[in-house]
Amino acid sequence: KMLYDQALMLMALAEAYAVTGDREYRQAGHEIIGYVERDLTSNDGGFFSSEDADSEGVEGAFYVWKFEELSSLLSADDLLRFKELYDLWESGNFRDEATRTKSGLNVLHRTKTLREFASLKGSEPEEMYAWDGRIRDGLRVDREKRPRPALDDKVLTDWNGLMVAGLCRAHRQLGCENALPLARRALDFLENRMVKDGVLYHTYRQGEVGVPSLLDDHACLAWAHLEMYFATLEKEHLERCLDIVEEMMALFLDREDGGFYLSRDDPDLLIRMKDLYDGASPSGNSVAYYVLVQLAALFNDRRSVDAMEGVERHFMRELRLTPSAYAMFMCGVLMKNESRTLEVFGASDPWFPGYHPHLLIVRAEHLEGLPVLPNGYRLCVKGACLPETDDREEIERLLE
Repeated sequence: KMLYDQALMLMALAEAYAVTGDREYRQAGHEIIGYVERDLTSNDGGFFSSEDADSEGVEGAFYVWKFEELSSLLSADDLLRFKELYDLWESGNFRDEATRTKSGLNVLHRTKTLREFASLKGSEPEEMYAWDGRIRDGLRVDREKRPRPALDDKVLTDWNGLMVAGLCRAHRQLGCENALPLARRALDFLENRMVKDGVLYHTYRQGEVGVPSLLDDHACLAWAHLEMYFATLEKEHLERCLDIVEEMMALFLDREDGGFYLSRDDPDLLIRMKDLYDGASPSGNSVAYYVLVQLAALFNDRRSVDAMEGVERHFMRELRLTPSAYAMFMCGVLMKNESRTLEVFGASDPWFPGYHPHLLIVRAEHLEGLPVLPNGYRLCVKGACLPETDDREEIERLLE
C-alpha cells in the first residue's frame, strides 16, 4: 500500500463525488483517510511511505479471510447477508495462482454497490451503510491481532506533498472533518523537519534527513501549499508556494531549452535528465507545470508564464506523439484552457456548492492592484473580468 496511491486515489474519489454525489465515493475517501491516519502517520505528523503486500512470507495474507473465521465472528444473519454481498465461499472466492485450485481464502470484494444491495434486500441505503460499516469495523479490529505487513517508515517530501494535496481536496469536496488537521500536521512536518540549514531534503527517517531535494520534492510541496491555500484561503500558504516555486526555478529550470531538470546541478553528474512521463506517480515536470499554470492565472507573472511555456516547448514533440502517457500534464493543459478565477472581497463566503472544475478561488486582498471592497465577488476568465457584484445567487448562476 503506497502512500502516493492513497493520495492519488483520494483526489480521484473527491472529484468523482463532486461530480456525482454518489455516497460510495465519499465513503471510500473517508476510509482512505482513516487508513493513512491510523497506519501511515508518524507521531510527528509526517506520512510513512508504504506497507508491504506480504506478511509471514505470503502476499496478501493480512487481508484475506477463511470462511470459518468469519463464521466465528459474525451472527448467522450477518454472515448470510455478508456472504452474499462479498461473494464469500467456504472454498474461497479466488484461485491459487500456481495450482489454479480454490485457495480456501476470501477477498472482501463487493459484488454490488451498497445502494443496489439495499434495494435488493428492501432496506434503506443508510441502514445498509451503517450495517456494512459496523461489520467491517469489527473485522478490522480482529484483523489487528494478525502480524502486520512490514512498514517502510521513510518520510518522502514528494509523496507527502501529494498526500497533503489529496487531503485538502478531500476537505473541500468530501467534507472530511479530519482531512484538514491531518494535512496541516504533515505540512508543518515538511517545513520543520525536512528543511535543514535552509535546504529542503528528500528523505527523513528516525530524526535524520538525507538526499537534498529533487524536482519532484519542490513541485509537490508547492502543490501542497497551493491546495492548502484553496482549502483555507490563508495567505501564508500562497506566499510559501511562490517561494518554493522561485527556489525550484533557481535550482532546476533549464532557461535555454525549457523544462526542468530532475536533479540539482552537480559536478559529479555527467548529464542532467529531464522527464515528463508519468510513472506510478506524476512526473515532477508535470506537477511543476500544473502549479505554474495556476500561479500564472492568478498573478500573470512573467517568470511563471515563461517557465510554463518552456515546459510546453521542450516536451511538445513527445506530447503530440503519446498524449495519454502524460495525464498529469494534460490536467495542467485543461487548467490553462478552462480555468476561471473567482476573486472574493472582504468577508464574503468563498464556498459554493456543486462541481466547479478549474475554478481558482482567491481572496482579492491577496492579489496586488485590485480594488478593496467591503464584500462581493468578481469572476474572471483569461484576464477578462465581469463587474464586481455582491449578489451571491448571480455568481452561482455564472458558475453553473
